[in-house]
Amino acid sequence: MGVPVGILLSTVLLIAPAASADENQYLTQVANNVRVALTRSQAISLGNSACRAVRSAVANGMSVGEGRSQADQAVGYAQEKMGLGLSEADGSHLVDAAVDQLC
Repeated sequence: MGVPVGILLSTVLLIAPAASADENQYLTQVANNVRVALTRSQAISLGNSACRAVRSAVANGMSVGEGRSQADQAVGYAQEKMGLGLSEADGSHLVDAAVDQLC
């Protein structure tokens, strides 16, 4: 019997080297999907918050889906502190981009 996809994806998220992250593709994906204009620094900071939340959740035994939910919350709090006013959809797109390109 094979390894369940959730466990496999969780393992990949935990051991994937940072070098595989692609900031430029992440920034392009954010620019194409998030309606609020973000500086490079803001976008990277929010993406890193999302990745930390996903990794932490998975390391603590949560599913990737639960990790994404944690990432949505982390990005929501971080963007509020930055005073950005991202919509829930924008935050979700940013998390998607982070998981796709940075984490």
